[in-house]
Amino acid sequence: RYLATLDLKTCEKCCRPLDRKVFPVKDRQDGVNCPPMHPWCRCTTVGVVSEELEADLKRRARDPITGKGMLVPMTMTYQEWYDKYVKGNPDAEFKEKKVKAFSADKAQYEKYKKVLGRENVPKTLDAFQNMKYTETEKWQEAKGTYRDVKWQRAAQQNRKSGEVHSTPFH
Repeated sequence: RYLATLDLKTCEKCCRPLDRKVFPVKDRQDGVNCPPMHPWCRCTTVGVVSEELEADLKRRARDPITGKGMLVPMTMTYQEWYDKYVKGNPDAEFKEKKVKAFSADKAQYEKYKKVLGRENVPKTLDAFQNMKYTETEKWQEAKGTYRDVKWQRAAQQNRKSGEVHSTPFH
């Protein structure tokens, strides 16, 4: 039996849909119906047991808001976990948005720190994401400042190298 990790980081394309599906061992194919499905896959497989025994078992999950471990029924699928703890819960959906955008936001955060200096951006990536997704005015101001400072630096570089541009967009 395929077991997907019950948290917000679990791959939507291959791992979530396979959760709790049963495949004969003789048909096992890594990356198709058996982990690892992709690099850093955190899913696993377990042996199939009777429904009576399984009814008394629990499996680990992550609370989507706190990130702390919790126990849920062994029979709960990823979709059931998602529907119960994430879907329709604004705080959990916000956490999911941050998880999905983590890599792109981290790269953007590093660029902003480099251009604006550490003292002019939020102290952590989490605070940066909170600003980006919940503080519209602050985010617009940060984007404008970033664009202006970047343009000013480019203009200074161009002057040093003898290039002249009449517009910041070239």
